[in-house]
Amino acid sequence: MTELVPNERIGFHSVMPNGWEFQHTLSCASQAGGTLVTRDGKLTKLPAVMFLMRLLVPIVGGRINNKFLKNMKSDLEQSPQEPAASA
Repeated sequence: MTELVPNERIGFHSVMPNGWEFQHTLSCASQAGGTLVTRDGKLTKLPAVMFLMRLLVPIVGGRINNKFLKNMKSDLEQSPQEPAASA
């Protein structure tokens, strides 16, 4: 964990098995009676042999991020499920 601002922001650093390193930030803010969650990810280290991938990450990353946020929104907007009945 690299940053924590309660009820506002959390940041963390991740290292992938392939040597890629990312800095992630999730931010929350009130919006129209709900909560707006934004996510930012930056590639901070990439092995030299993968230099060309550095050019593709911003292009592909936006699509992946949008899909992630759409799925998160869908999960959050689903009605709570009934607890399982005990036998």
